[in-house]
Amino acid sequence: MCGHPGGRAVELSDLRSRAEISDALAALAWAQDRKDWAHVRAAYLPDATYVHPGGRLEGADAIADRTSRALDLLDSSQHLVGSIVIEVCGSHATSLAQFQAVHVREDAVGGELYTIAGSYTDRWTLTEGGWRIAHREQQYYWRTGNREVVVPTDLGDKS
Repeated sequence: MCGHPGGRAVELSDLRSRAEISDALAALAWAQDRKDWAHVRAAYLPDATYVHPGGRLEGADAIADRTSRALDLLDSSQHLVGSIVIEVCGSHATSLAQFQAVHVREDAVGGELYTIAGSYTDRWTLTEGGWRIAHREQQYYWRTGNREVVVPTDLGDKS
C-alpha cells in the first residue's frame, strides 16, 4: 500500500511529490485555457495514452494536437480541477481528480456555453524534468448547455 494514508508512514518526499503532482494538474488546466500547447505536450510522457469518452489517443503529440483542435475554436474556456487524491510509490504515482470545464464560443448557434464535469484518473512517472502523465483516463459525470459549442466544424469529430 505504497503511499496510501492507511498504509505505511508518509515520507516527506511523498508529500513533496503530492504537491508537485497537484501543481502539475493545475498547470495543465491553465495551459489548456491559455492555449499553451507546448506545455500541454510537455505534461505527458512522449508515449503517453489518453482514454476519453470519444476514443483513445497515443502519444503526447496526438494528445496535444487533439486538445488544440478542440479548444482553439473556443473564445475561452475554464478548466477547474479539484478533489485531488494522490498516491505516491517511489517514482510512480496515481491521481484521481474531479474537473469542471466551461467552454465558451460566442458564435455558436443555440447558445455560447457548454459545461462538462467529470474526473481524470492519471498514472504519473517521475522524470528528470519532473512528474509527467503516462496515462490519463477521462470520465464524464454530466454535461449541460449547447453541445455545438465544442463541435469543430472542420473535423467531423463529435466526440
